[in-house]
This record gives sequence, C-alpha cells and structure tokens, in this order.
Amino acid sequence: MSPVSPIRMTVSPGLRGRPYGPLAVSYGPQALNAARRFERFQGGVLRGDIAFPSASVRLAASLIAFDGVATSGALIAALGACRYAYQWSNAYCIEWLEHCGRVDRRHLSLWTCFALAQPNALSLAAEQVVEMLDEHLAAVAEHQNTAKHIDMLLEDAQAWLSINLAGPWFSHAIGVVRLAALPRSVLARENSKMALRTVSASPAETKNLADTAIGMSLDSYLSGDAQDGGYWLVDEIMASLPANASRPTMVKNLLGISVKHGKGAISSLILAWATDLAESGTQGDAEISPRTVSKYVRSIAHDLLDEFRGKSLESLEAEYFDGAYRRIIDSKSPGTQRNCASALASWHFFLECWLDIDPRTQSLHRDLPESIPKANVIWPHEMKTISDWFAQACHESRLNCQAEVAFAIASTIRVRTNEIVKLRIKNVRLIGEAVEIEICTANTDGGMKSKNGRRTQCIECPVTSVLVRSWKQRRQEELALPDDYLFGDPQHPGRLHCPGQMQSLLNRVLKDATGDRSVSIHSLSHSWATNRFMDVSLNPSGIDVNAFDSLSVEAGHGDATMTFKNYVHRFEDAMRKEIDTAIAARIRWPEIKPFVSLSHASYRQRISRQIRGEVKVGEGQFKLGLIRACLPTIDLPSAHSETDVEDAVSTALSSHRIAMSLALVIDVLTDIESGIGTATVALRSCRRTEEITHIAAHARNLLEKLGNRYSRLTTRCFDTVDELRIALDHAHGKIDFAKIRQKKLRTLRELLGNRFDEPDFRDAIHSWFECYEHGCVSLAHPSRSAALLRLLKTAGIPISSIGIFHNPIANRQSVRLLQEVEAVFMQEFGLFPGTKECAVRGARPPVYLVITGVDFSERASSATLCMKGFNALLFAACVLGKVEKFNPLAN
Repeated sequence: MSPVSPIRMTVSPGLRGRPYGPLAVSYGPQALNAARRFERFQGGVLRGDIAFPSASVRLAASLIAFDGVATSGALIAALGACRYAYQWSNAYCIEWLEHCGRVDRRHLSLWTCFALAQPNALSLAAEQVVEMLDEHLAAVAEHQNTAKHIDMLLEDAQAWLSINLAGPWFSHAIGVVRLAALPRSVLARENSKMALRTVSASPAETKNLADTAIGMSLDSYLSGDAQDGGYWLVDEIMASLPANASRPTMVKNLLGISVKHGKGAISSLILAWATDLAESGTQGDAEISPRTVSKYVRSIAHDLLDEFRGKSLESLEAEYFDGAYRRIIDSKSPGTQRNCASALASWHFFLECWLDIDPRTQSLHRDLPESIPKANVIWPHEMKTISDWFAQACHESRLNCQAEVAFAIASTIRVRTNEIVKLRIKNVRLIGEAVEIEICTANTDGGMKSKNGRRTQCIECPVTSVLVRSWKQRRQEELALPDDYLFGDPQHPGRLHCPGQMQSLLNRVLKDATGDRSVSIHSLSHSWATNRFMDVSLNPSGIDVNAFDSLSVEAGHGDATMTFKNYVHRFEDAMRKEIDTAIAARIRWPEIKPFVSLSHASYRQRISRQIRGEVKVGEGQFKLGLIRACLPTIDLPSAHSETDVEDAVSTALSSHRIAMSLALVIDVLTDIESGIGTATVALRSCRRTEEITHIAAHARNLLEKLGNRYSRLTTRCFDTVDELRIALDHAHGKIDFAKIRQKKLRTLRELLGNRFDEPDFRDAIHSWFECYEHGCVSLAHPSRSAALLRLLKTAGIPISSIGIFHNPIANRQSVRLLQEVEAVFMQEFGLFPGTKECAVRGARPPVYLVITGVDFSERASSATLCMKGFNALLFAACVLGKVEKFNPLAN
C-alpha cells in the first residue's frame, strides 16, 4: 500500500502499550472519492463499456473488481492460481500460498467465472497480464474517469472493500492481518465424505505403542503427582534414543520408560514429546530420520526442564514462551542455534496440539519461517462417524465411556484440553433439558489462563446433553462429591482417571476419522471458532453488539484479533456474500444485459413476478440468480480429484477394558472393606456384579485358609460380599487396606503390580501365605521365607528397614532357630538385620519379621512397625492369583 493510500489500519493500544482489540480503519479525505471511482470501474466492466485487449486482462480486472483481490502480490498469485481452479460444494475456488506461509483462497464471482471460461483466458503469464492491464487503464481513464494505473486501481479497490467488508475480512484482503485458509486436503475430506489415505512408515503396532506411551506420560503431567527432581528421567529419555536405532525401536524404548512411577510433570511432558516425535515426525516432515529425532531431543531436553520446572504450561502466555525459547537459543553456540530452533518449533507445535498452548508470536530463527496455525476443522460427517464409533465401542471400558463424554463436550463448545480434563462435578449443572457447564479451572489445577477464561457455556444439543447427564449421574452413583473431578478416579478422590490416555485415545480417533496426522483435540477448537464466526458473518443478528468480540469471549480468548489470526479458517463465504450484496444493490438492467439472454421486457416481467411472489427473495439476489442461470457452466475438477481418500476405519476404540490387575483387586477389596454396596463397587471398578462376587468369594475362602480366629465368626446368613465384609472387619487389626498406600510399601506395590506373572513373584506370594500367622510374618520355618525375602530385596527395601522380633533365648532350640534365620538373610541380603527381644504373647510366633518406614532401632514406633498394609498387599496378590486361575497355594 502506497503512503498516500486513502485508508490505513490502526490498532487501539492496550495494557503495557501492546496492541489490543480489533483493527480499525482510518479513512483519508479522498477515501470516498476512491470508492466511487472504483464503482465506476466495476460498472464499466459489468456493462461492457470497458473493452479489454485480451481475455487474460479481462480476467485480471474481474479478480480486482469482484473478488476482493486488492494487492499486487495477491493479483499475480491469483492469476497463477486460476490455472488450477477447482470446484468445492457450489463454489469455484482458487487458492495460493502467501509469503508468510498461510493459504489464501477466493470463491470466484459469477463474472470472474465468465471471464475464466473465455478462450485464451490463461494464455499469458501473470506478470505480463498485470503490465498490460496497467497500460490499458491509462487509456480507459480518459473516457471512464477511473484509475489511471494499476496501483491506483488497487488503492481504489481497498477503499471500496473497507466500506463493504467486515473488518477481519478486509484486513485479510489487504494483507494487514492474514487469516489462514483451510488446505485443499481438508476440503477434499468434506467433498468426498471420506478420510485421507495415509501412507505411514509407522506400522499399526508402533502407533498403538506410541499412543500408550504418550497417554501414560500425559497422565503423569496432568495428574501432577510428582515434582521434577533431578535429570534422571531426561537422561533415560536421551539414552533411549540412539541415533542408529529405528523409530519403532525408539518408541518401544520410550514406552518402557513411560510405565515408571515417580516421573515429574515436565519430564513426563518431554517424554511424551519425544515419543510423538519418534512416531509422527514433525509438522513439516512425517518421515524424519531417527538421527534427527535423537538430535532434537538431546539439544533441548535439559534446557526445557530448567525453564519450565514447576510451572503449569497451560497458564503461561505466548510471550513467556518466546522469552524462554530465546534464552535457550542464545545459550547455544552459533553453529547449533538453527538446530535448536527447529527442535523448539517441534516442541511448541506438540504443546499446541496436545495442551492448547497459544501459538508463538515471534520467529525462532531467521532461517526458519514464522509460526503459522495448523488450519484444520472437523466436518459434521466426521463428527457423526466418531460418535457412531463411540456408541459401538465396548461400554465395559471406563476409558471409552469418559472419552465419549469428553468428545461430545469438546465438539459442542469451545473448551481447552486442560479445562475439560479439570472439570469438577459441581461445574456441570442440569437446567431443564439443557446442560450448563461452568469453565472455571481451580487454582490448585493451574487457574484460569486469561480474564475471559472463566465462562459459562450452555449445551442444548440433545445428544450431548443426554451423555453428560448420564455421566454425571454415574459419578454420583460412584459416591463422588461435588468437588471431585468429572473425569475422576472413583477409588481415589482428588485424582483424575487416565487423563492422558483419554486424550491420546481422542487424538487417535480423530486421526482415524480424518486421515490427517496433524489433527488433534485442539482441532475441535478451530472447528468451533471457524463455524461460529462464519455463521455470525453469514447471518448477522442485527443486535448493536460486536458479535465477533462476544464470540471471542465465549472462546475464552483475550480479544477477537487473536481468534481470527489463529482459529478462523473460513472467510471465503463471508467475503463472497458481502461483495455480492454490495454489487447487487447497484445492479440495473444495463449491468445485467451483457450476461443474460433476455429482452428488457422479459426482464421486467420476471422482476414484477418476483415482487408479487409468495417466496420472498431479495431483489439483488434474484438478479444474481438470473445471471447465474444464463452463464456457461465451467467443468472444473472437484476438490478431492487430486487427493487420495479412503473410508475411515478405526481400531483405536477396541476394548480398553482394564484387565484384572493387582491395583483393581486392591480397589475392590478396599471398597468392600469400607462398606460400599456391591452394585456401587461394580460401577466404580467398571466390572459386572458377578465379577465382584467372584473376587469376594475367593477372598473369603483365602481368609478361612489363613486359619485366623475371626474366620470362625463369619456366618453364612449374608451374601458373599457381606460375608467378606464381616471377615475383613474382624481382620482389621491384622489386614488393613487403608494402610496399603504407606510410603514404605510403594516400590513393593509397583513391583508386584507390574511383574505379577513372573514365577519368582508367584513364589514370593506363596511364601507370604505360608509364613503368615495371626497378623505376623513368621520366620519359625526359615526355609519357607526365602522367596519372600528375595522379593523384598528385589523391591529395593534396605536391610536397615527390616527388623526381627524374637522371644527370649531360653534353650538351644531357640538359638538354632535364630541361626537358621540368619543363614537365610545372609544368603539373600548378605547381611543380618537388626533384632529385638519381645515377650511371649498368645499365638504370636517366636520369630517374626517387620518392615519399618525408617531404620529399625530402639526408636522405631509402633506406627512405623505396622504390618497391616504389608499383609493386605500380599493378601490382595493371593486373591488376584486365584481370580486369574493361578493358585499360589497349590501343593
């Protein structure tokens, strides 16, 4: 735009001097004259008063006059794009790539289609056509009083567009604030109602492993159970990514790390990014080499942990990321800065897709392009496909059930990933047939991202409303309280249930439905913004309120400019409608005559019938319809003609039913011990009541075989679960599931849960069963305890935390017993633990073992010596063995 342009764009200042709010148009004194001069040019083209030297020049003039092409660069690009025009829905489209990397597109007007259909319309080069048009304008200006050269004509076009287009579309047309149009492949999905055909180097097995690894890593990040300590996890990540390994091998290595416990939040997020990088590649290259994967992770992993340790990434502004990335890049040597910047670009794109982080506002390196949004939407037919997949999925899987509800919410309203994961039950209110969701992330979960972050959304869609209502009712039946998470763990209040795995499942389902590897849950936000803003543009309400600002607040954004730049990807329909409406208001018979095969009398008759007709159509639209009916039809390829598509198929929703595990058995037995009803226990564990009864029966029988006094008090007047509850109540002084999560048992619990099927661990469980006597782990028969001691050593329990209580040494037999116990410990540990003499009491064994939370000494308290949790853990392992048809007690 030249310095003497009749218009210019201004931005109102915001806090701290930063631009804030929508762009405003500032008109110069000659703006109105420029717009009128442009209208004379439009009329001359319509009436045929301007004779063009060639069909190519006429096409260029039509693009300027009728299609919102208002800059010289866009004109040359649009002329070139006309050679590859295609049809999408009812529109004829041209598209081109701007220098900033964003796609621009126009829906061609009726008159431009007429010009494009003329012979030899594409016979000349774009630059030559622009030069010819510039020369021709000088000759035409003397007779038509129009622009004298091409630059003046483009300025006139900008002045006219500023009056007739909404601010966002005008800003895009003149290149001040570029919007990102949808790629043609996205239109192909809608046109064909099929998914893109993907040829991926990663086999299905690798994808499944990657989904599991990413899901478990995100579980650790979103749950926030552990803080980042040292660099041990990052060091393990880098060690698992040798440059000479294949990408599937890298994924398998990273999966082995993801199952480890005690991972910090940011370390887990780095692990998830490394896995995604190894499986899917980068935004620009899906076939990235393993060497590049290794190089990217090694270059920035430690720096990322240092910069973001202890921070909630969802609450950080884009400016913070810009500063952090600049510090990381500046700390590198000049020769490695470009590689570091590329790695950071991949990292931030991962955060955008998975955590809804705002896009960067600055370029990371002069040799790298600026950050652009991944323009994408999920079409209605794809939404329906995914909903059908969920409806057919096995509802015995809790993960599938809550993912279905999360998808329904995210596809109906604008909600960030962290916001939907951290919803509380009290945030969901039932109002008549609708559901009201208050998006208000608690401070303990990271707080709100912006002042517009706290908002209330009403869901009136009946399908979504029913799903959300049913899920809330289920959570209430699971005894969840209003402050508990909507997608919380029923057995552990205050904890989320597999939030990362739910997110990973949703991402995989979206990829399967679209065939687009860059699609993620974040794409649902792009879909919502694109569709809502387009609806407002095409169907204005007439209310004296800026609808764009209102929608931006509903989206939780600080201002509408941010929404347009990054989330709105369909502007062609709105631009076409507003331009056509402005032109149609000035169309009379002289402008229509060159394009229709009607006499003036027939035209007047049709206009009169339209006015008197029952179907009320605007006069301008009726005139455009006359022209449309008479223009020749252009045979253009469809939007999907150059895109390989196939039917969408998903394997991601195969049953995610939780297999019988130690953690599940512990949760069931804990619920039964707490007095929770059988139906509720079944619901909380996502199991059938028959399975709960089966577990309870085995547990009751095992308690009887343990031979304790309380087993004889159990009556047979109740059902199986009630019998077990009474038995556990009598055993509370010796087996207590409330103490099973003691810190001293954590590593042992994780070890048994992950490696239960190994023979050594089965032997250890059998060893405990033989050694158990009235709440004590007896060492009266030392040979029976060898396997149990081996388990303690494998679990990393130090010898200093193990103690032995024994009766006073009164004879040679008691001396020999202690010697045998010492021999077993020396064989397994190489050391003998501390001992302490205790008085003879009732049925207590003469020698028994204790595990303390501190070093065994005279100062060890009864609380640290408590073995109720240890006994409950091993008892649950015995029950699991029986349930899985493995009998650790078999002779």
